[in-house]
Amino acid sequence: MMRCTFKQGQYNCGSYAFNLWKEDIEQGEYCDHHYWQDQAQKARAEEREACALVCIDIANKPSNVVLGVAINCATAIRAMGQA
Repeated sequence: MMRCTFKQGQYNCGSYAFNLWKEDIEQGEYCDHHYWQDQAQKARAEEREACALVCIDIANKPSNVVLGVAINCATAIRAMGQA
């Protein structure tokens, strides 16, 4: 039987809860809980990057004021993922 390989610091999950195969979901080496947690983190990162790219697109407009605001906006959005 497989065990979850999720690790964070000193914490090792080790759960045996692998039930997503019933839904034809390939969850790899993560238990049900950590599979969905990982998927949510990836989705949040993709959304942050999409928002940051909107700011960069604004930066391509011909104005130094807009450029500074857009770069600060993109930097702040990307930094949210580091917190």
